Amino acid sequence: MLSLPSEPADLELLRQLLNKSKHTPLKAQTAAAIAKKNSRPDLIAALDAMAAAGLVVRTATAKSVSYQATEATGLEVAALAPPPTTKAARKPAAKDLGAELLALEGRLLGALLPRLEQIERALGIAKTASAPATSKPAITDDELIALVHAVGANEDHGMLVPIGAVRAKAIEERAIDREAFDRRLLALERAFRLDLKVADDPRRPDAADGIEVPGRGLVFFAVDRAR
Repeated sequence: MLSLPSEPADLELLRQLLNKSKHTPLKAQTAAAIAKKNSRPDLIAALDAMAAAGLVVRTATAKSVSYQATEATGLEVAALAPPPTTKAARKPAAKDLGAELLALEGRLLGALLPRLEQIERALGIAKTASAPATSKPAITDDELIALVHAVGANEDHGMLVPIGAVRAKAIEERAIDREAFDRRLLALERAFRLDLKVADDPRRPDAADGIEVPGRGLVFFAVDRAR
């Protein structure tokens, strides 16, 4: 009965001389051919030792030395347990990855949402606390027309009351901004409830207080009809 080598490296070298599945001897291979598959420095010494043990047949010619495992060696190797192999990690399927991502998303949202809600509540409280209380009432069309007369009378503007002065008073006392004021003023003119006049000189220093109307020019005055 043959005695197989105990060193794993020697046993692996012996397997390289056999058919992987049938464990039958391969054709005789030269030392150079075997060296291409096994780079161990003591390759020739190991093969010669196997030949001395009767595991392989060593054939020397003038040009080369070849080695071939014996039938008996193949039977002994076949009787051994297969060499341990490192099983490649299974690549997760796309559906597994999708499920993992969904689970991860759920965990992240579960952890973050309560914190985000706390931050939103804190910001809401801060905004409420810092926002100045406003009790300014809205201004009606009739009140806006009356405001033109009031500003003209109080500031002695005569019949032509600067729109900028009326606007400033409206914004100061009522819940309205410049854009809404200008839009309301032009709408009142279109409804023939108020007259507006353009400035004689659109380059006047306070031109920014007027309303630039395309095709018409700088609308700058409101006419106080009560005068």
